[in-house]
Amino acid sequence: MTTQTLSVGSKPQIEITNVGGDLAVQGWERTDLEARSDDSPRLDQDGNDITLSCGSDLNVSMPRGANLTISYVGGDLKIENLDGEVELSFVGGDVVLQNMPGQVSLEGVIGGETHAQNVQKITMGAQRGNVSADVSAKIQRKVNETMRRADRKLREAERKLQHAHSEHLDFRLHYPGGPIPPRPPSPPRWNAGLNPSDAENTNPPVSDEERMTILKMLQEKKITSEEADKLLVALEGGE
Repeated sequence: MTTQTLSVGSKPQIEITNVGGDLAVQGWERTDLEARSDDSPRLDQDGNDITLSCGSDLNVSMPRGANLTISYVGGDLKIENLDGEVELSFVGGDVVLQNMPGQVSLEGVIGGETHAQNVQKITMGAQRGNVSADVSAKIQRKVNETMRRADRKLREAERKLQHAHSEHLDFRLHYPGGPIPPRPPSPPRWNAGLNPSDAENTNPPVSDEERMTILKMLQEKKITSEEADKLLVALEGGE
């Protein structure tokens, strides 16, 4: 399971744009947001505004005072212990709300049943029953976008691996039977303390998504563990 944590303050504005499976949200006393999923959740932060999405089931803990907007949930939704305002649009399954003293607005379509316990202010503008074909298509498009991004990462990783193999073979052909001449040192990376103005001339560190892609290739026996190590070096701009 992948866990990502952000420091967001006590009253952030959080928008969950797309969840492909079930979503569970709980408020806590900390000023951090923590997202947990078997997939790799996408988190973007701009000051007090946080945007979050995930292609599979997602569990999120956030400050109790957060204001929350949820656009698309493919499965069931459970929210508990939030004091801020909450707006819901499209939920494919059931909705469970517990211990929420702030304003709660349900708009759009709720595919299953709605259960509320200790919810003081709730506005029900949502239609109940089966999710319409149009809404289901929107949710599916969001999931497909996530899968396409993962596929692009996989193809790019394979391309870099093939390039690394070709480069290694080229050195062997030019220097048969002898040692490979040393290569110049790699430039310093961004996470080694460079100034922001130098960022465009360096390679960023390997992302969690890229590491997951390499692990997937290793599990599917497309590459060996040695090749996986070389691929990590290649992705980070090394040789």
